[in-house]
Amino acid sequence: MNCSGRRKMSAELVADDQCKPFSQHKDDLYLPQELCKDILSRLPIRSILRFKCVYKPWRNLIEGGEFATSYTVKPCLAFNYGMGYGVCDETFQPLLRFNFPRCDKGSRRAVINSANGLLLVRNGCNTILSVCNPMTCECIELPPLMTLMNSEYRNGRGVILGFGVSKLSGQYKIVSISEYSRASRSSYCEIYTLESGGGLWRSITTPAVGSLIPGLGIAAFLNGNLHWMASGSKESGYGGYNSEENLLVCRCFDLETEIFTSFSLPHVDNAGDRDLAFVGRQYGLCVLEDQLCFCGILQANRVDIWCMEDYGDDKSWIKKYAFLQTADILGPVLPLKVLANDDLLFAVHSKNQLFIYSKNAQTVTGGLLKPFLCRSSYVAIYTPNFLSLKAMGIHNVQALSFD
Repeated sequence: MNCSGRRKMSAELVADDQCKPFSQHKDDLYLPQELCKDILSRLPIRSILRFKCVYKPWRNLIEGGEFATSYTVKPCLAFNYGMGYGVCDETFQPLLRFNFPRCDKGSRRAVINSANGLLLVRNGCNTILSVCNPMTCECIELPPLMTLMNSEYRNGRGVILGFGVSKLSGQYKIVSISEYSRASRSSYCEIYTLESGGGLWRSITTPAVGSLIPGLGIAAFLNGNLHWMASGSKESGYGGYNSEENLLVCRCFDLETEIFTSFSLPHVDNAGDRDLAFVGRQYGLCVLEDQLCFCGILQANRVDIWCMEDYGDDKSWIKKYAFLQTADILGPVLPLKVLANDDLLFAVHSKNQLFIYSKNAQTVTGGLLKPFLCRSSYVAIYTPNFLSLKAMGIHNVQALSFD
């Protein structure tokens, strides 16, 4: 990306990051490459974006394969912002705002998830999914996913979307899981492999995955697996539908082996069958500080947050946070990040801002990023890197646009 493009990208949200022309005297800024790498690797993402515009050899170094894969930065946030998308840095200050070459301005947008510096988003209308890297200004539009155009989906049938990386092969995969037929107790799973997708989704035969939570859901990615909630039963197993007692279970999909498994969620008060609709609206799975996290709002208006201490061990669930709802905390809560003093940064489905729960003071304060967030339920932890989609061998890569 040239300097004028970066200047346009940064003008609105990063006003102090004005780019300077590349030096006309190469020797004036010469430093040994290894020393440059060492210096750049210690800088925050905001400084890296500046230096890409200062000196062309620095830009080439930053966008080179070795630095792109080795550079690590503290987690940031990505979110939908107005009619586009935004990224803020590790201090929660707005960093940049971007959009896609093709989008429907009249439709909903959502950041689905992030994996190794790439973002999966629903781009503009319900049937368009895109993968992008805002740091390299690249994006690719995925082929249409028929499940999202199905009338049953539009009428509220459960659909889960997930994005992650397989543990051994390192392949990036996008997965759609939906209820296909309750009568036959089967489910429908479609997979798109980013590097070798060939422009096609492929379907696999799956066992019944339980009754999915109605509406569009997002699978939590951790340890090479996608995780989501479904209702099961003690009598007929986790995939059962007809039982006197409904349970919430965690379903897992291994991106490497493409095998489904299940494990139990924490015991939740008031989660019997008569409260299943309530549970569906008020509970969710996410990843918090590299641990699987289960968050729910009980009938007593208490927000409870559990974390799985040992991944895969359903006896290791530990309640980490518990606090009462306020007038601003209505609807599902999405834990995002643990801050200093064990404070918790979280989003709320119904509010366009972020909140912090102080564990010591046991108080909740809001307003963070309020001028920028559009729907804070679509916020994802995002760790930037400079992995190029073109370098991954992906075709039909396009350029993002920046406001």
